[in-house]
Amino acid sequence: MYIYAIGTINKQKIGVSNNVAQRLATLQTGNSEKLSIHSTIEIEDDVAFRFEKFVHHDQAHKRILGEWFDMNDTEVKTLFTYYEITLDTLLMQLY
Repeated sequence: MYIYAIGTINKQKIGVSNNVAQRLATLQTGNSEKLSIHSTIEIEDDVAFRFEKFVHHDQAHKRILGEWFDMNDTEVKTLFTYYEITLDTLLMQLY
């Protein structure tokens, strides 16, 4: 399972999927703006949705609507790098 950031230059959808490329294709359908995969973190299935919920809560101040966030591609790459480096510590906090 992966947590991903898919979006445009200035907005990102943060979610989880087993197949990020397929998720990109699904999201691109009906979206007039070109979407790209900006970041992914491989994560164990049993904690993926809990971690997604944590990320959504952690970034609530940037939420546009639902799982879409007001972040540029550089911001989300930096954020995901931080999450990846601190993943073990963050996951311990979720239990």
